[in-house]
Amino acid sequence: SVKDNSTEFSQASPDFKFAAAVVMFGMKLRNSDFVKNSSMDDIIAIADQSRGSDALGYRAEFIRLVHAVADEHLMIE
Repeated sequence: SVKDNSTEFSQASPDFKFAAAVVMFGMKLRNSDFVKNSSMDDIIAIADQSRGSDALGYRAEFIRLVHAVADEHLMIE
Protein backbone atom coordinates (compact mmCIF):
# COMPACT_ATOMS: atom_id res chain seq x y z
CA SER A 1 0.00 0.00 0.00
CA VAL A 2 1.00 3.61 -0.50
CA LYS A 3 1.28 5.85 2.54
CA ASP A 4 0.19 9.46 2.41
CA ASN A 5 3.28 11.40 3.43
CA SER A 6 1.91 14.75 2.32
CA THR A 7 3.86 17.87 3.12
CA GLU A 8 2.78 21.50 3.13
CA PHE A 9 3.96 23.36 0.04
CA SER A 10 5.87 25.77 2.28
CA GLN A 11 7.93 22.81 3.53
CA ALA A 12 8.74 21.46 0.06
CA SER A 13 12.28 21.62 -1.30
CA PRO A 14 13.33 24.62 -3.41
CA ASP A 15 13.70 22.35 -6.46
CA PHE A 16 10.14 21.05 -6.03
CA LYS A 17 8.79 24.59 -5.63
CA PHE A 18 10.63 25.80 -8.72
CA ALA A 19 9.32 22.84 -10.73
CA ALA A 20 5.81 23.67 -9.49
CA ALA A 21 6.25 27.26 -10.75
CA VAL A 22 7.25 25.93 -14.19
CA VAL A 23 4.20 23.66 -14.29
CA MET A 24 1.91 26.47 -13.12
CA PHE A 25 3.26 28.71 -15.87
CA GLY A 26 2.55 26.11 -18.54
CA MET A 27 -0.94 25.53 -17.19
CA LYS A 28 -1.56 29.29 -17.06
CA LEU A 29 -0.55 29.63 -20.71
CA ARG A 30 -3.10 26.95 -21.59
CA ASN A 31 -5.82 28.65 -19.51
CA SER A 32 -6.20 25.60 -17.30
CA ASP A 33 -9.06 25.63 -14.81
CA PHE A 34 -6.62 24.28 -12.22
CA VAL A 35 -4.68 27.56 -11.98
CA LYS A 36 -7.47 30.13 -12.31
CA ASN A 37 -6.78 31.36 -8.77
CA SER A 38 -3.05 31.80 -9.44
CA SER A 39 -1.60 34.91 -11.05
CA MET A 40 1.61 35.43 -12.97
CA ASP A 41 2.81 37.35 -9.91
CA ASP A 42 2.23 34.22 -7.80
CA ILE A 43 4.26 32.16 -10.25
CA ILE A 44 7.06 34.74 -10.27
CA ALA A 45 7.11 34.86 -6.47
CA ILE A 46 7.37 31.07 -6.15
CA ALA A 47 10.11 30.90 -8.79
CA ASP A 48 12.04 33.81 -7.23
CA GLN A 49 11.87 32.38 -3.73
CA SER A 50 12.98 28.94 -4.87
CA ARG A 51 15.64 29.90 -7.41
CA GLY A 52 18.42 28.33 -5.33
CA SER A 53 21.69 27.56 -7.06
CA ASP A 54 21.51 28.71 -10.68
CA ALA A 55 25.04 28.38 -12.02
CA LEU A 56 23.98 28.38 -15.68
CA GLY A 57 21.25 30.99 -15.29
CA TYR A 58 18.38 28.83 -16.52
CA ARG A 59 16.16 29.63 -13.57
CA ALA A 60 16.80 33.36 -13.91
CA GLU A 61 15.97 33.08 -17.61
CA PHE A 62 12.68 31.33 -16.78
CA ILE A 63 11.79 34.12 -14.37
CA ARG A 64 12.56 36.73 -17.06
CA LEU A 65 10.33 34.79 -19.46
CA VAL A 66 7.42 34.78 -17.01
CA HIS A 67 7.90 38.53 -16.45
CA ALA A 68 7.85 39.13 -20.21
CA VAL A 69 4.69 37.08 -20.70
CA ALA A 70 3.03 38.77 -17.72
CA ASP A 71 3.89 42.21 -19.11
CA GLU A 72 2.59 41.23 -22.56
CA HIS A 73 -0.58 39.84 -20.98
CA LEU A 74 -1.19 43.19 -19.25
CA MET A 75 -0.84 44.99 -22.58
CA ILE A 76 -3.44 42.70 -24.19
CA GLU A 77 -6.05 43.20 -21.47
